[in-house]
Amino acid sequence: MCRGRVRARPGPSARRSGRTRLEGPRLMLAVLAGAAPDGDPNTLARIVTPGCLLIAVDGGAGLCLAAGLTPDLVVGDMDSVDPHTLTALELRGVELVKVPAEKDFNDLQLGVDEALARGATSLTATGVVGGRVDHLLCNLGTLQTDLPVSVVERDVTIDFLGASRSGCVVSGDDVTFSVVALGGECTVSVTGARWPLDRAVLEPLSSLGLSNRVADDDAHIAVHRGRCVVVTVRA
Repeated sequence: MCRGRVRARPGPSARRSGRTRLEGPRLMLAVLAGAAPDGDPNTLARIVTPGCLLIAVDGGAGLCLAAGLTPDLVVGDMDSVDPHTLTALELRGVELVKVPAEKDFNDLQLGVDEALARGATSLTATGVVGGRVDHLLCNLGTLQTDLPVSVVERDVTIDFLGASRSGCVVSGDDVTFSVVALGGECTVSVTGARWPLDRAVLEPLSSLGLSNRVADDDAHIAVHRGRCVVVTVRA
């Protein structure tokens, strides 16, 4: 929850209980589990890989337990973590990074900060799409980092391009994909699609790249300038 009181984000793990269990070179991929209504335990279980850092963002702790997973740490003000889940986490010795409920940043930002501080080189998030539109927009803004970032939900994948990734590939006859600029103009090319683009300039949140389909075996999206997201929706 964000209520406009604490303005400066605390340093990573400024307030914590439990113990740090992952260090060093294991911290490559960080998986962030959020508490959005559309969060799917099976999707979370699928994207977690051996050696990754699993961070539950507040109520995302329940999503982790539902997937049969124990998070390495839980971050947030804990307002969405029910007492039974909190007890289970404490019994398992899970690290808890607690912050006040009244603050000027969301819990997902804390998760991203912790992942970066612990050496993550890529981020995958789930349980961050669905529910309130304002939360979704802020979540997308929060996930704009200089690392490779993807959001994976049950029927939606969002790939962030332009910082550390210059392109991606979309496959499948049953998918629709959109290329949407974020934070400024973005120059993109799309090939292998029903509606190709050749160095098209997308204004922020422009509909020019909306609802495309794969025409060949694969559609290729390349970013020449700026940042964008590629949103792939499976039927």
